[in-house]
Amino acid sequence: MKIMIIGYSGSGKSTLARYLSSLYQIELLHLDQLFFRENWQPRANQDVQADLSAFLQHHHDWVIDGVYSRFLFQERLELADQIIFLDFPRWAAFGRICKRYLTYRGKTRPSAAHGCQERLDWPFVKFVLFTSRHPKRRAMYDSIEQQYGHKLIHIRSQNELDDYIQDLK
Repeated sequence: MKIMIIGYSGSGKSTLARYLSSLYQIELLHLDQLFFRENWQPRANQDVQADLSAFLQHHHDWVIDGVYSRFLFQERLELADQIIFLDFPRWAAFGRICKRYLTYRGKTRPSAAHGCQERLDWPFVKFVLFTSRHPKRRAMYDSIEQQYGHKLIHIRSQNELDDYIQDLK
């Protein structure tokens, strides 16, 4: 089984990915861990692309969380047996980001790259509340839903996510 989890920051992609990886006993890849080096420094695009390509070639079953649309995005959409789109409202996602910050402040959370301590600074807040909610991004998600609706699960709230997880049990 190949599961791709996409959606906005703070919607619970990494937590759901860990759960599904454990439930199905399949390989897990957090794209944040591929993209960043210590102190949130981005890796070279060609290195990220090569590592992601190798992962896809060497694993028959996987859960991948994150969007990173410039890295084999179309290929991942095609390969995925299931695409889960976590589409939480902006302020709900921001509240989850704040909670995550309080939980991991000064530490590296499990889905982050080694040496990337949790932070909550203005560029990230701006990304969560505004940049990532740009109409072009929304159009991308709408296009994915139209093209891959047969294998897409659209989750809009914590209650819907709880119901989805309950149904898996």
